Amino acid sequence: MTTSIAATAPAAQPLPMSARLAYELAVGLSVVAFVSLLGPWWQPYELDLDEGVNLMKAALVAGGYDLYGEIWSDQPPVLTWLLAPLFHLVEAPVAEARALIAGFAGLLAVCLFRILGRTEGAVAGLAAVALLLSGWLFQRLAVSVLVGLPALALGMLALDLALGPDPRGRRVPSPGRLAASAGVAALALGTKLFVGVLLPSLLLAVLLVHRPLGWRLAVARCGGWLAGLIAALAVLWLLSGAPLSQIVSPHLAASSGGLFGVGGGVDALWFKLGKEPQYLWLGGVGLVASLIGWRWSRLLPVLWLAVAGLALMDHQPLWYHHLLLLVVPLAWLGGLAVAPLAAAMASTTPRWRRLAGLAAGLAVVYALSQVAGPIASQIARTERDLVRPAGRADGKAVALLRTHSAPGQLVVTDRPMDAIRAGRLVPPALAVWTDKRRKTGQLSEADIQRIIEQTQPPVISLRRFNTSKDLRDWLENTHQTEYRQGNHLVFTR
Repeated sequence: MTTSIAATAPAAQPLPMSARLAYELAVGLSVVAFVSLLGPWWQPYELDLDEGVNLMKAALVAGGYDLYGEIWSDQPPVLTWLLAPLFHLVEAPVAEARALIAGFAGLLAVCLFRILGRTEGAVAGLAAVALLLSGWLFQRLAVSVLVGLPALALGMLALDLALGPDPRGRRVPSPGRLAASAGVAALALGTKLFVGVLLPSLLLAVLLVHRPLGWRLAVARCGGWLAGLIAALAVLWLLSGAPLSQIVSPHLAASSGGLFGVGGGVDALWFKLGKEPQYLWLGGVGLVASLIGWRWSRLLPVLWLAVAGLALMDHQPLWYHHLLLLVVPLAWLGGLAVAPLAAAMASTTPRWRRLAGLAAGLAVVYALSQVAGPIASQIARTERDLVRPAGRADGKAVALLRTHSAPGQLVVTDRPMDAIRAGRLVPPALAVWTDKRRKTGQLSEADIQRIIEQTQPPVISLRRFNTSKDLRDWLENTHQTEYRQGNHLVFTR
């Protein structure tokens, strides 16, 4: 049984550092190139309703407003901090923000390639990246201004740093490299808390990579890594001033069930995963194939998958982007599916492992025959998403906000992307006007009325949510009804 976590495929030969860097850069760029070939991701008006929310928080920070002090937010601060400087360069940096997220997608792919390349060989690493790229979920999230993918990319970088190898050729990572891993893990949690499901795998990685030093020292290094994580999180918390109750409470309230039309549970989880069956097929083959020439590094994606699966099994509500927590470890396992086949090509491989590798290869071919159609359908779906033009209602909403307000004035809208496209800001307390905030009692119509009275916006545009008759009557009595079309109402002073 092979126990070294740094063991590579039998036929693998170490590459010069310049060649490794070139391969890794090519892997990262291939992600952006592939998604760009699917369609002009920089053009759609809005790929997800939360894009406008995330951009508006960043725009307000760039405008001098205090995150958490004035801007209500139920997410950690890191992505907001990264997006804010873009607003000093461009008035409405939607494309630039998506390019930043695409960069994170490339980082995630590079880290996956590096980890598998060190432990299983470059072929397994490339297979894992190709599988990751094959699904609509990753393709869509790779260019959507949402917090989940950047958080997971940082989590993968923390895992990559924890596993080594050390640039100076040490058998185990240096304390400085471990400290960097803990710091990056803190940044991942400071982007979105759901990457907490990665923590057991991170701790296991630190433990396994230090096994050559003995279990006692390995456990001590785990404790040191965890202490570094806590210290980095404390610094992040002090810098942001983020109120933990504001970040945690809405999510706990939303998980109580019954508030949303999107349910959870094992059936819902399995149904959503079944829409991208290539991960289940090839991840399953990889799980079985990993037993061939077992090494402890293969436990990392299994533990990640188990923890994430348990966390999502009864999660309420279960949104599509939550599945990224499962897709990445399944892609990792999919890379393991080809590792025995690559090893079977080596002349030094025992006969039984060659036969097992060939059997794994046949299983991979069969799995691919079953998922080729669904993969083509997912790619076609992404292509449709990325060429969808802005609707007439979108253009009208932006035009009305621009016409009835001046630069520098705050406007009110329940679709923050409308204000972003118009080059306007909303009151900081209304930057996060979401279904979750409304249904968990964090934003009532009385709150909305109070904020409107305090800020006196020149224009109010409502087109996402159905408002009560009381709020509409109040707006009609205190404002002029400028526009009414279907669910879209615009009021001016």
